[in-house]
Amino acid sequence: MLLARNPAAHTSLDDPRDVAILLGALGRAGARDAAAELAARAAVAASFWNPEGVADLLRELREAGARDAIAVLLARDPAAQVSLDRTQGVAVLLRELQTTGAHDAAAALADRAAYGASTDDLDDVATLEREMRQMGAAEAADALAARTPDVPLFDRIDAELRELTKPQPVDPAVAATIRASIEPLLRKTFEQQVRNAAPD
Repeated sequence: MLLARNPAAHTSLDDPRDVAILLGALGRAGARDAAAELAARAAVAASFWNPEGVADLLRELREAGARDAIAVLLARDPAAQVSLDRTQGVAVLLRELQTTGAHDAAAALADRAAYGASTDDLDDVATLEREMRQMGAAEAADALAARTPDVPLFDRIDAELRELTKPQPVDPAVAATIRASIEPLLRKTFEQQVRNAAPD
């Protein structure tokens, strides 16, 4: 009954996450023609405001093997259009662009996010910075770090250790020594924050 109403032709394209959900449902239902129609529509007209939604849409297109739709969508340059207010979403989109093979788009988004991503949530900032370093965008990560000096030191060091272990694994004992050496500094920083936060 639902397929008879042709949802692929009539569903709104304003939220890419909703489009991705429908695309996945059509694929699981075996409605290949409807899925292909929706993929073609989304590629040329889906909104790009939500970075995590764009990532979801790209993933569904990739898993459906819709290479032409992916090419059309990427040609519209979502990296230049997605909102940078959703920092966690930007990190998710960076990862999906890399997975999809859109390395230039990922690099462009990393450059935008380095200077424009919201820094309201420090955990999200740390996640984005790690994603940048993992994809090799060290300059973008450094620029983001310079804007957010309050990101916990442990998160930054952990990101650096992850980067260092890529080309040549670090001896676990060495990594443990490094972590042990920074624990006093972390404890001192935490205690200072507690004192600063305490009422006079």
